[in-house]
Parts: sequence; structure tokens; C-alpha cells
Amino acid sequence: MKFRKKPVVIEATQWFQHGDHPAVKREILSQWATEKVGPETHGLIETLEGDHMVSPGDWVITGVAGEHYPCKPEIFAATYEPANRKFALSFSEALSALKAGAAVAREGWNGKGMWIALTPGSAFEAKYAKCGHAAAKRASEILPDEEIELLPHIDMRAADGSMVIGWLASQTDMLAEDWMIVAVGEGQ
Repeated sequence: MKFRKKPVVIEATQWFQHGDHPAVKREILSQWATEKVGPETHGLIETLEGDHMVSPGDWVITGVAGEHYPCKPEIFAATYEPANRKFALSFSEALSALKAGAAVAREGWNGKGMWIALTPGSAFEAKYAKCGHAAAKRASEILPDEEIELLPHIDMRAADGSMVIGWLASQTDMLAEDWMIVAVGEGQ
């Protein structure tokens, strides 16, 4: 069975020397540890699992219950990102948010107020097409007795405030990791 770590905001301080974090104690290490690493370059931290050695560059994390534990820099980088990062979604995550009713945007877009949103589909009889959509009006002229299905599509609010109907993602957009939710709709 696989599990995903819940998104929890943690406190963390990178430790390099004594005095960087109050939870790291300067203890006399065992003879073996003193010979291997030196007493001044490392410290000890009390964890729920017992004392652990802290090396320069390790992160000292304060857990959800106020406990402390060390984390190696490479593990920390693979597991955590700054909590104040506004732009952290992949395109796949942005699409999921769109499907749930949110409007999303990219940090990399230059225009202010630009975003995209999913417009749900609808069906209507062409003779009753009173929406402002040109394709629906044209369908009502050509096939007045037909039922028309307007399929779901992604629309974009452009920088000038206009709406672009039927927005398509570029390869850059699809590979970007700087998507963010800008508005939450129903279902979120």
C-alpha cells in the first residue's frame, strides 16, 4: 500500500554550528564519535526515538507536536518546499483544479489578471440559441431544428480583459510547475 505525506507546514532551521538551534545540545560524544567526527563539529538532538547526531548542514525540524528531529539536506530538499511558495502546481494538478471548478494561472504569464477556467458543456436547440456565442448563432441559422451540444472547453481571460474562447496550452505551459489557483468555484 502506498501513502502520501499530508501537507503540513513545519518549522525548520538549517544547523551549521552550536548556537544555531536551541534543541541541539553540545554533548561530549563517545570516544568513537569524537575520533570520527570531532566534538566541536557535531551536536546531539533529543528526538522521540532517542538522541540523534546532527551534522553541519542538517535541518532541525520542529514537528507537529513540537518535537525536534534532524534531516539530511538531500532528504529535506526532496521532501519539503517553502510554505510561502505561491506557485507550486504542475499542469496535471492545474487541470484537476480546473475540473473541480477553480480558475488557475501561471507565474510565468506576463499579463496582469490572466487566468484560465473550464467552461462546462451544454446542450440546446439551435432555434433557441440566444447566447452570444457566434458558433451557436450560426448553427441556429443553418440547422434550426437540431439540438446542439456545446462541449466543455478551457477559456482564458487575457491581459486586456477580453476572453479567449477555446484556449490551448503550449508545451511550455504543459511542462511548467508554476501554476496556482487564483479563484475557487463550486466543488472546491
